[in-house]
Amino acid sequence: MKIKSFKANKVYGYLNFDINYHSDLSFLVGVNGSGKTTILKIIQALLTPSLPDLLSIPFTNATIEYEDSNERVKITTTKNEEYLELGVSAIEEKLTLPMMVADE
Repeated sequence: MKIKSFKANKVYGYLNFDINYHSDLSFLVGVNGSGKTTILKIIQALLTPSLPDLLSIPFTNATIEYEDSNERVKITTTKNEEYLELGVSAIEEKLTLPMMVADE
């Protein structure tokens, strides 16, 4: 599998990412607090998928595109106060989950 691109908006309310990966080798470089680890956590959460991680990291939407066995796949997620929606390019129907609010 080769990751082609990753995008995420309003991560922690203020970080936006638009990364195109090189076909041979790519590095994530930045100062502390710039979001490198968060990028990796969101990528892992999209690929595994890990709903607890997707629900716990604040963002509005994220997309990863990868190529596997010459097939291009796109995984998208959108999140707001009401729901989390997860979709895969090869599947027409999207998974929509309500956001759970804990009682105080």
